[in-house]
Amino acid sequence: MAQTYPSLANTRQSLRWAIFRGTLSAADALEGRSDTIADIFGCDSLEWVELVMALEAKGTKLQTVGDLMAFMDGVIDSAAKED
Repeated sequence: MAQTYPSLANTRQSLRWAIFRGTLSAADALEGRSDTIADIFGCDSLEWVELVMALEAKGTKLQTVGDLMAFMDGVIDSAAKED
């Protein structure tokens, strides 16, 4: 796990745990689960919406929890390769 993004790795683990517990599903639409995801990220729902909008502005379209997990995996894996 990349040391560059420890909080991102922790958040990814929290998302995995929420999926394991059944709180979330990889197929869940982000739009419908924004409050739960915002809690996991430690932000409020407005900050979550701003984050999603910023990612979309950069060309990253996330629609499901699975998309979010894949994106986070990619960021962490890229950071690990740079280390």
